[in-house]
Amino acid sequence: MRVVALISGGKDSCFNMMQCVAESHDLVALVNLYPHHVDELDSYMFQTVGHHAIDLYSQAMGLPLYRAPIKGGSVEQGRDYHPTAGDEVEDLHQILKKVKEDLQIEAVSVGAILSNYQRVRVENVCSRLGLTSLAYLWRRDQTELLGEMIDADIHAIIIKVAALGLTAKHLGKSIKEIQPHMEAMKTKYQLNVCGEGGEYETFTLDCPLFSKRIVIDDFQVVQHDEDDISPVFYIHFNKMHLAAKDKIVEEKSFAERIRDIKMKRGKSLCSDLDIPDLTPSKNSALEHPIINININCPFNEELETCQPPLCNHGNQGFAWVSGVRASSETNCGSDSSVLQSTEVAMETLKEQLQSQGYGLQDAVLIHLYVRDMADFAHINSIYCKYFSLNPPARVCVQASLPEGTVLQLDCLAHHTPPPQGQGRGEEDRDPAHYRNTMHVQGLSHWAPANIGPYSQAVQIGNLVFCAGIIALCPSSMGMIEGGINAESRLSLRSVARVLAAMQRGLGLRDVVVATCYLTQLELEGTARNHWLRSLEEETAAEEHQELCGEHPSIPCLVNYVVVPSLPRGALVEWHVVAATDKHTWQYSEAVSSEESVTVELKVAWCSQSGVAFISAIVDPQPNTTEINLHSAVKALVSAVSMEMNSRGWDTGDILSFKVFHDQSQIPQSRISAALRAELTQGRDRPVNFTSLPVKSLPPPCILDVCVWVQARPYPTNDDADL
Repeated sequence: MRVVALISGGKDSCFNMMQCVAESHDLVALVNLYPHHVDELDSYMFQTVGHHAIDLYSQAMGLPLYRAPIKGGSVEQGRDYHPTAGDEVEDLHQILKKVKEDLQIEAVSVGAILSNYQRVRVENVCSRLGLTSLAYLWRRDQTELLGEMIDADIHAIIIKVAALGLTAKHLGKSIKEIQPHMEAMKTKYQLNVCGEGGEYETFTLDCPLFSKRIVIDDFQVVQHDEDDISPVFYIHFNKMHLAAKDKIVEEKSFAERIRDIKMKRGKSLCSDLDIPDLTPSKNSALEHPIINININCPFNEELETCQPPLCNHGNQGFAWVSGVRASSETNCGSDSSVLQSTEVAMETLKEQLQSQGYGLQDAVLIHLYVRDMADFAHINSIYCKYFSLNPPARVCVQASLPEGTVLQLDCLAHHTPPPQGQGRGEEDRDPAHYRNTMHVQGLSHWAPANIGPYSQAVQIGNLVFCAGIIALCPSSMGMIEGGINAESRLSLRSVARVLAAMQRGLGLRDVVVATCYLTQLELEGTARNHWLRSLEEETAAEEHQELCGEHPSIPCLVNYVVVPSLPRGALVEWHVVAATDKHTWQYSEAVSSEESVTVELKVAWCSQSGVAFISAIVDPQPNTTEINLHSAVKALVSAVSMEMNSRGWDTGDILSFKVFHDQSQIPQSRISAALRAELTQGRDRPVNFTSLPVKSLPPPCILDVCVWVQARPYPTNDDADL
């Protein structure tokens, strides 16, 4: 892509340019915003110290420079950004708009490492201009990153200090000289090694992208702030000049100049991952005999296919809408039919939510099941019109939906009450209702950017709902090569990184329920082995850091299902829900047998929040060759009901009851009829269920069920006293 680089003169923006070149992008121009009528500006968005030398920086690279004064201020300081008159972000928008008109740029290089404030605002500007944010330093380990910059021959000096542990004597030191001191200050004062917390600022005098070196002839030290604990000092450049480098350097392209420099590259991802081959030597699951399932139970097929969506309420502000279907009786499969059907489904979802006092802005997670992945682009073009800022997380897979059904939707929503009273902010919200969204849109080496109108994860209270994650290379958004082992390794690494970004210390061991979607049954053993290996490696890393005592050891409920297709032709997709307080969760297992089936139950629950997840697997009993569907569903519902009753829960507390079934053996209309008979008969409130037809389930399983219970929390001692 044709890239313009946002530069401040510092090491981070410089190294990110090198990363852009390493990823085969074409640097065509530089952009800098400088303070208006002042020497140094305390901007939330831009480094301004050293701006006097930016012209030399441009000459050293041989690239055109676009500059503009910072006229605005930090007007909109919230977690999210909306275009705001008088905000300095609008100054960035205006200059990037001009560069795009002049040079037809496609992307913007950004040196952000950890600041969500800057990331959100740059991504907002890029989104409005149809540009891609390239932030290859995003969420890198700062110790590793600083060492990488030094090894990459970036000669940058400290030109501003503003933190405890840094004084005027550190000004002028190179990043190589300051590295040991910053490591010591990290231990002593928890400072950021790369200065990402504003501890220090740098200016780059030379790097491999420069054809000339910048030389300082004269400077002065200015005290910017007289704070008693950490006074702020910076260097003001009085006189500088360019010095020649090797003539051969000038004749080389940017790509040639960095070819032999060791740094993170997308093309080396497979070797960086150290992918083990965890393919089982023998897949015993494939050897189970096929069970004959008698589906001739009474039902009204016309009634079942016309059933309206259901919306269930939980006791903690959650609601679950299930069974939203887009069906087309005419021109099924045509582009116009898919577009119209999708719009009808989205409007139906919107109406269902509104009828219960919710809106699309309350959506947390959407499961999107499509009949044909070839229709996804058309479906997505309609879907994206309904969401903008901080959209819900999304899981998208192809399912074996009946003929004429274009797609099926399920939606989890949650009310987020606004703060009460004047002057109250996010920190004053009820923790149980706290909402946080991770919506990273820029390319990086961290984890995949969103490839559609969805967020990587949404947190409600103590629960984190991740989007479905496939093995996309974060730096290019292309699928990783190497088959199921490579895809399993990368997709689980991305899940772990998204969780860690949502809350420090959060990881795979905090997952309470997960679904692994596969496209081939024989891949299940490999995916399972990679899940177990990833957990082992995370545990080992925590033990090394002496953090393991902070994490629980209760198992995660994992469902493995086989679907016809996944986005981008992926072989595996992981969807997880994690708990930030998993140490308060409990776990149990139970087995019950009725007639010809065995129901295996696994339960993970948190008494304090009233949340429980139940995994139920329905298997044929040994030596059974035929099963009656109605009897199997009755046994399933009975086992789940008994388990809930034993804990004081009622089936009315069920928020979601999802059943995966093999469409070739059990048509969706038949399983829906059986479920409706068992889940609505004699009940004051119908149980919200979803029947999802899939390609197959790991044998001997005939039904794979995930139940979400949202009961009232158990009273605490304080509540009892009241």
